[in-house]
Amino acid sequence: MEPEFHNLLNRQINKHLTEECKSHPQFKNFIRAVNQSYKSFERDKELMDHAFSESEKEYNLINKQLKNEYELKKQSIENLYNSLEVLQEDFKDWIINEDEDDLLFISKYLNKQLENTKKAEKELTTTLELLKTLLANLQTGVLFEDENRKILFTNQLFCDIFDIPVSPESMIGMDCTNSAEQSKNLFVESEKFVTRINELLEKKEISGNELLETVDERFLERDYIPIFINGIYKGQLWKYNDVTQRIKTQSLLMQSEERNRLIMNSALNAIIVINSAGEITFWNQRAEIIFGWKREKVFGKTLSEIIIPDRHKKGHQKGMENFLKTGEGPVLNKLMELPAMHKMGHEFPVEISIIPVQQNNELIFCSFIQDISERKKSENYIKSQEEKYRNIIANMNLGLLEVDNNETIRYANQSFCNVSGYDADELIGKNPTLLFLQGDHNISFVKEQI
Repeated sequence: MEPEFHNLLNRQINKHLTEECKSHPQFKNFIRAVNQSYKSFERDKELMDHAFSESEKEYNLINKQLKNEYELKKQSIENLYNSLEVLQEDFKDWIINEDEDDLLFISKYLNKQLENTKKAEKELTTTLELLKTLLANLQTGVLFEDENRKILFTNQLFCDIFDIPVSPESMIGMDCTNSAEQSKNLFVESEKFVTRINELLEKKEISGNELLETVDERFLERDYIPIFINGIYKGQLWKYNDVTQRIKTQSLLMQSEERNRLIMNSALNAIIVINSAGEITFWNQRAEIIFGWKREKVFGKTLSEIIIPDRHKKGHQKGMENFLKTGEGPVLNKLMELPAMHKMGHEFPVEISIIPVQQNNELIFCSFIQDISERKKSENYIKSQEEKYRNIIANMNLGLLEVDNNETIRYANQSFCNVSGYDADELIGKNPTLLFLQGDHNISFVKEQI
């Protein structure tokens, strides 16, 4: 056989054909055609093997890429979960099991949450602007600082109070570490101003209504409020309020009250003030002298405990209760004579007037009391003397008629009544000239004697 035949074809020819067949011309042509088929198959097989080898390489590469893409997808899902967890802790409650690895579902959910976050941020920004506007227009100087004492916000009034010649907006971000030193010369107690600010910053405790006096005779009220968020210190708020007018008014009021107190303590009458509960709130020096009680011993006690005799205590209590119910009292706004009790236990007569006063929505009673013991003694003495002389006159045999400057009979003794034939009741208040004299001559004579 020819050597160019395919090896497998050569083995088959040698095994199955005779020499005669091999040398036959027509058979040779047939064998050549078959050999060509064998070679074509061999070439095709090599091509297929090569193509399969290349396809396998491509498959392995694609498989590796798919695995990488799968891992990347898992990592992307994990990153999305982490992002969602930052936005909302319970987000997994909104995802069903089949959606756990659905990137489209998660991305839609994330977009929705981002939209909600943007909406919340917009609302927060609006609220923050409203708050800034409110603080900017407060009649109080305010200053917000962060934990590093950098300015977050301040208003124009704060700048005005501290004579700061820049706008509040330009102060944002400024460092306030040395601001106390820079402002201390505005205050009367300059060093104390610095020391107190450092103390407040160190303690980080709320402090309010601290009064500061400036060298230009203003008074500022300061509040310090440290800011903690979830227990973490984030800065502080300073508030400064100009209370100059209030302090001056209070000073004038105190001076007025002191002046009134001096006047009341210098009064010749005892002045006692009680509240609606009957408790003594004021007791002047004259009251100490008249009743024997020092003021510090009577404050908070009732008049019944101090100066009202036992027999009048129930009446006093009922009178207080009745006035509080009806607004009326028989002893108010009148001048009366009543018995009072001294610290030593003896009674003495007083002249008293009680005036109800409405003050600061509270009802108080102001009592003006005068000791009339000496006057009563004098009156009783004069009365006894009058009684004595009247008895003498009444028993005289001489008729006696007492007439005032208006020619009105005030007194007639029994002897005169016997002589005139009138009773005393018929004479009192009458004109004796018209009653007893007849004729113009007698009347003129009497008038000339008067």
